Amino acid sequence: MGASAIDVVYENGVFRPIQPVSLPERSRARVYAAGAADEPVISKTPGVCGGRACIAGTRISVWGLVAYRRLGLDDAAIQKAIPGLTQEQLGAAFRYVDEHPDEIDRDVAENEDGE
Repeated sequence: MGASAIDVVYENGVFRPIQPVSLPERSRARVYAAGAADEPVISKTPGVCGGRACIAGTRISVWGLVAYRRLGLDDAAIQKAIPGLTQEQLGAAFRYVDEHPDEIDRDVAENEDGE
């Protein structure tokens, strides 16, 4: 059986096809990550999480991961809380934090204040 690619987005812990998809009854679909090596793991997209830094293609904010860490969660606990989050993505998020500490501190503060 040949496989065909379906574009999906990851929203609120669920992979959702961008376009409607018809599958035969009682069939399953598998989702494979197919990103190019040069694609960024962290992105900022206007209209997604207020344009703040997120895991590319998701609504998983970098500031949210920092908030989990500040609550005392380790990597395994964060990954358990956010199904589908990979160690590579988590590592990239915390490297981003190291490179942009003022930005992320501001994002955390704004979200704690409810702005």
